[in-house]
Order: sequence, then C-alpha cells, then structure tokens
Amino acid sequence: MPDSDKDQNFVKLRERASLTQRQVAEELGVTVTTISSWETGRKEPRLDFRQVEKLMELYSCSISDLADALDELRSAKNP
Repeated sequence: MPDSDKDQNFVKLRERASLTQRQVAEELGVTVTTISSWETGRKEPRLDFRQVEKLMELYSCSISDLADALDELRSAKNP
C-alpha cells in the first residue's frame, strides 16, 4: 500500500471500481509494475489522452476527480 495518504486517492479510485492493478494495466497498455509505481509514488504517471479517457471510464469518475488524484500523486512525490 502507498506510504502517503495523498497517494491513496489514486488507489481508492481503482479499488472503488473493483479493479486489480493487472486489469488496469491491460486496459492502459502498461505493465502491472507501472501501475504499482504510480500508486506508491515511485513514478509519476505520464498519461496520453486515450489513457486519461480510459481511466475515467474504468474508474467511473470525472476528469476533475482523476486530475485531483493525479495532482496529489505529483505533490506527494515533489513536496
């Protein structure tokens, strides 16, 4: 699990959608390691427009919710 509470919003979006890291990775065309790295704050997500749309669809969330979660990941990585 992520060390920072700020990282957890990104994780919670996935968990609320009842998806595994593997499922999200397959949908986005990335590795499970990449998803894990994003969720733990080891790596900053660099998403293209298609991936942003796919995450919104998978997580049933708004662009605002997704942007907030991604911003929190970035600020946790770069305090």
